[in-house]
Amino acid sequence: MSVLEKMMSRIRAESETKKTVEIMAYEALVLDSKLFELKQLVDDHRRLIDFLRVDEKAKERAAVVAWLRGSDDDLVSDYGDDIERGEHRRKESE
Repeated sequence: MSVLEKMMSRIRAESETKKTVEIMAYEALVLDSKLFELKQLVDDHRRLIDFLRVDEKAKERAAVVAWLRGSDDDLVSDYGDDIERGEHRRKESE
């Protein structure tokens, strides 16, 4: 059993029989450090999720561009080039 698990077990047991539970300074430091670790882990996972979303969008755009470029119609094929250069976005802002 880890230090944190032992500490939490003691706090739970005391909270069942007492109105207030005191924690020692080192226990507060352990809790603080574990909360910091959890926040870091959550932030890391959020960054990973954001990266994966961006990566999926890039893959989808590349697939659409490849599909348009593979068309026998020159106009449709040119659309793929426009998308790759970002021309379709410039036309939106005009």
